[in-house]
Amino acid sequence: MTCLTGGAQLADLVPGVTLYGHDVGWWLQRQRQPIVWKGLMPQQRERLAQLGTGRVTYTAVSRLLL
Repeated sequence: MTCLTGGAQLADLVPGVTLYGHDVGWWLQRQRQPIVWKGLMPQQRERLAQLGTGRVTYTAVSRLLL
């Protein structure tokens, strides 16, 4: 079972949420950073998009800070 098939939503996967000892919240947050997103293979970006997430844009970050 994974977090998402167990009923969690992406918004629930914040840093500190672990699965089998791995911090999946931190991992997801890291994948969305523009510099990391750029380095992902197209298939990895596609899979993350299928899960409902994408890279964080600076516009989105600035909105969070307001």
